[in-house]
Amino acid sequence: MMSDSSVEWDEEELAGIAQAVSKATLAIKADTPGESITARGTVSDTIGDATVVGLGETGHGIRECFQLRHQLLRVLVEELGYRDIGLEVDFSATAQLNQYLSTGQGSAEAALAVEGFYDFWECQSMVTLVEWARSFNEARDTADQIRFHGIDVQNGRPTLMALDSYLETVDPTVRDQLAELFQSVLDQRVGVKGQPDDPDEYGDTCREIAAVLDEQFTDKRATYIERSSRRAYERARRQVEHVDRLADLVPNRYGDDQQTAMQLRESGMADTVSWLLERGSTDQLVVLAHNSHVKYGDWPGDQFGGQTAMGELLDQSDEIEYRAVGYSVGTGEARVISPPDITWETIQIPDPPTGSLPDVHSRLDAPTGLIDFDRLPDTSPAREWLAAQPVRQEIASMAHEDPTTYVESDPRTDFDAILYVDEATPSQAIEDDV
Repeated sequence: MMSDSSVEWDEEELAGIAQAVSKATLAIKADTPGESITARGTVSDTIGDATVVGLGETGHGIRECFQLRHQLLRVLVEELGYRDIGLEVDFSATAQLNQYLSTGQGSAEAALAVEGFYDFWECQSMVTLVEWARSFNEARDTADQIRFHGIDVQNGRPTLMALDSYLETVDPTVRDQLAELFQSVLDQRVGVKGQPDDPDEYGDTCREIAAVLDEQFTDKRATYIERSSRRAYERARRQVEHVDRLADLVPNRYGDDQQTAMQLRESGMADTVSWLLERGSTDQLVVLAHNSHVKYGDWPGDQFGGQTAMGELLDQSDEIEYRAVGYSVGTGEARVISPPDITWETIQIPDPPTGSLPDVHSRLDAPTGLIDFDRLPDTSPAREWLAAQPVRQEIASMAHEDPTTYVESDPRTDFDAILYVDEATPSQAIEDDV
């Protein structure tokens, strides 16, 4: 869908805008993720004293999105001390991945294939990032190692499987009591790979499970901690809260109120990030998710437009210092999921409109880099251009007639900085069996 922006810029004006933007840009090579950016001061100025940094992406299936975020992650980890990375995956999906990062048991490929990881994470660029994190961890104490955390809340199966395993350890009687309810949720998929037969019944079942477990976890707290650990208890208690959220999220998602469902998802992800910080295991977190999640303000577009984004909710917290780094792509190709067979399809990204954000960064000397808006001089012609709300492209996760959409906004109101690539290529699937 093309933007209806009426602001037009001639070539001379665009050349001046690009020249101004170049002065606020750090060039980054996307094709060398094994090499860290030697620009601690520049990145540190952009990030400031953030306790949470959101790193966005234009679409889920773009190779350079993974590569540039990997580059920036290396600076955040190696130079600025970040160790915890939140992913747009289910809260209960990262145990196997963290075991591999800490001990070397298993493989990156197998850990990324666990249920609760969305298919787009299963790509070669993500394997490269995981292998780097494993190498980083090898010579370090557990407290100084990189850890991944799932922050998403929209899939019941991984959460119920984790709770089932926990109850087997601490309370087999309650586990048996809830076995039939658990199974009714486990038998159904939520998301791209399926939907519940009866969303309202699914929600009622989740609510009943959550009510029983909330009472049991309250009454038997000391016993559960004694039979597991305080950390395991707190995590399982958090999973009960996720089940309770699903009681409202799923019926709305498959009913007539997808906007409410999205708001429940955004607030759930923000709450999970806050929970990770509050429980004391980390005081800094980097979150990898789509632009629409990490941005300030509301979701763009018609389907979910008007719902407060996770990034905005984090920024509103008095306990969190938040920075949002978005992503912009020019032209090229991307991978998207093609229904109903749930296979990958490569799409062509159209050439960007004249005067758009990707059009301007395509005029810079560096084909990939980081634009820090605070570095633009007060009298820069780029400030007038940004205020006119140039469009940027976003790529849908699912293939349909028009998977490329255009968001019209002043990017300074959405992000503190923008990673960009002029020519995108599709992320590469993991070919080997795991």
